[in-house]
Amino acid sequence: DAFLEVLRRRDFAALTGAIGIVRRIELQPAIGALGDLVGHQDPAVRLAAVETLGQLGTPGALSLLERGVDDADRAVRLAGVGIVANRGYKGALKRLEAVVQGKGPHELERAERRQFFEAFAIVAGPKGLPMLAEILEPKGMFRRKESPDTRTCAAYAIARIKTAEARDVLERVAADKELSVRNAVTRALREWDA
Repeated sequence: DAFLEVLRRRDFAALTGAIGIVRRIELQPAIGALGDLVGHQDPAVRLAAVETLGQLGTPGALSLLERGVDDADRAVRLAGVGIVANRGYKGALKRLEAVVQGKGPHELERAERRQFFEAFAIVAGPKGLPMLAEILEPKGMFRRKESPDTRTCAAYAIARIKTAEARDVLERVAADKELSVRNAVTRALREWDA
């Protein structure tokens, strides 16, 4: 109880150290306090809280770390999206989908955007293929074509789905006029066969 009280004191100087102890001893009763710390003003505390919730891995812990996927700090976002992908946590699907649709709350660089796209593919599974295929290979005369970077991210994400339909989509765009898209598709198909 005393230790949990320390976690509730947001101004405690050694808060990240205390969170590290929770992680080491896997203190399940601390999940609620850690969930509150995902909203702390210090990015280091938020990162430690997200990582610890991910290690605890209970459904309650994963639902609390979900806010980390939308965090203002890049390191916290990457930790959150990595945990969500590794755990296949479907509760974060709406947040991942928002980024894939270009409606996320933050501007992401290509490497980070790719992680979000791949996490979406892992969590959504085959049900996410139509959305990703539409980004990679837009159909219709009036359909807006996404940027080459976004289409590249979609190609890598489609490769994560690992179905015959996903492979068909990649093979259809293997000769795309954009070099970065062609390279992504070639690399994805090569890794698929490995």
